[in-house]
Amino acid sequence: MKKNSKESFIKELSDALSGSVPSDKYYEVIRYYEGYFSDEVKKGKSEEQICASLGSPRLIAKSVIESQADAAGGERIYATPNMGESQRDRDDVPKGWHINMDETGKTSLAFGRLDFGSVAGKIVIAILLILLACIILGIIYIGAKLFLYFIVPVALILLLINIIISFLGRK
Repeated sequence: MKKNSKESFIKELSDALSGSVPSDKYYEVIRYYEGYFSDEVKKGKSEEQICASLGSPRLIAKSVIESQADAAGGERIYATPNMGESQRDRDDVPKGWHINMDETGKTSLAFGRLDFGSVAGKIVIAILLILLACIILGIIYIGAKLFLYFIVPVALILLLINIIISFLGRK
C-alpha cells in the first residue's frame, strides 16, 4: 500500500474514526472522501496530489469527531479541503454547517458554500453585527421614547395628584 494513495488515506481515516463516531456518521464520512477522490481523479489529479491537498486524515478525523460531539440536531459537519473557487463551484459541497480545512490544516466554519473565513464570509459577519447593533439601538431608542413620553408624564401626573390630595387633606 503506497503512503500517498487513496487506499492508505481512507484506511488511516477509517482507523481514526472507528469507534469514535456513530456508524452512520462513519460510513457517511468514508463515502464522502471516497467520492471526493473519484471526482478529483476524473479531473485529472493523481492520488498523491489529492492526498496532499486534503492533508492529514487523522486531523480530518479529529475535526469530524469534535464536530460530532458539538453538533446539535444532526447537522452534517465535515472537514473538507478549501480548494478555492473550483471547490465552491462543485455541486457536492456539503449542505448546512460544516468545517472547511485548507492544505495547511487551518479550519474555518462554513454554511453551505459560504466560508466565514473568506472575505465574503467576513463581510457577512460584519453586516450581521451591524444589523444586530441597529436592532439593539432601536430597542433602546423605543424604550427611551416610552420612558419619556409615557412613564415620566404618568409619574408626574400621579405626583401632582398626590400633592393636591395632600394639600386638600390639611384644611
